Amino acid sequence: MKAQKWIFALALLALVAVPVVAQAAEEETSTQASAQQAQASDSEDALDEQWLNTIWTQVDDMVKTEEHKLQETVTVAGVRGA
Repeated sequence: MKAQKWIFALALLALVAVPVVAQAAEEETSTQASAQQAQASDSEDALDEQWLNTIWTQVDDMVKTEEHKLQETVTVAGVRGA
């Protein structure tokens, strides 16, 4: 009779322990996954920044700045009878 109680108790313990262990493993996996996503996000942000800097450097190189000087204008007041 005692052996049956022990076997029953062990079976109940196994039924309770398996979901708890699985949940702990799942939480650990989700924590690792979120850490990897954060690292991937940081590296993507750095890559985006690098790409933008490269593109804008190329745009700046393509754009030519030219300085245009206007002819100085002289205004003369018209005088009647002069």
